[in-house]
Amino acid sequence: MVHAVIDESALRRPVGGSAIMRAQLDHLAEMAARPHVIFQVAPFGLAEHAPFRSFLTLLTFADRSVVGYTETADHGFVVRDDRTVRAWEKAYDRLQVEALTRAASLDLIRKAREEL
Repeated sequence: MVHAVIDESALRRPVGGSAIMRAQLDHLAEMAARPHVIFQVAPFGLAEHAPFRSFLTLLTFADRSVVGYTETADHGFVVRDDRTVRAWEKAYDRLQVEALTRAASLDLIRKAREEL
């Protein structure tokens, strides 16, 4: 199962030119149609209320343990500290609630693709 919340800027900021962005957005739309993939978009409207300012991954293992992963420009960090990971889980839960629904997110992905 993959559940990702994608910042709207990732859909709107052209990287690599229009053709590459169209291909990227097509791929996102195709992946979003799979039963074990959920994409939600965190809209610009969240502004400063978005809980994260950088990339973050939470990985849940079969034993239900969770680790976090984040990056700077120079390094990646695996975080196992329970207090930090739990705080990130709470913030991510809030982000999921405030992000667009699965259907609205797919609509926005398709709209961004059409606008290219």
